[in-house]
Amino acid sequence: NLEFTAFCVDLGWEAPHEKSDFDVLPIVISDRNLGHDNPQLFQLPREAILEVHIEHPDHDLFSMLNMRWYAIPAISNMGVDIGGVYYQTCPFNGWYAITEIARDLLDRQRYDLAEAVAVACNIS
Repeated sequence: NLEFTAFCVDLGWEAPHEKSDFDVLPIVISDRNLGHDNPQLFQLPREAILEVHIEHPDHDLFSMLNMRWYAIPAISNMGVDIGGVYYQTCPFNGWYAITEIARDLLDRQRYDLAEAVAVACNIS
């Protein structure tokens, strides 16, 4: 998300020297105590990030796309009501079906890599 990336940079986050479409952004937290106008950044240590590099066994050009995906999807912007107590940033993780990953990588409104993948796989 370009808008969120720009927001993180405005807060002081330094993008990697070798940028890619798959850079892992920091965690951004704001709360009532610190003030929502004073969000804090938390960079995940590299060794805590498990990514899967996406390659094709028959098409060497495919690896030049440098596509990767995170192994465990996790979000923390959902709220949940448990016993009348509302937890506003409840962490959640799940799993992916291959169709979800393919849509994220290929759909125009997402990574829009359909044409690049077709070229790499010699599909015309």
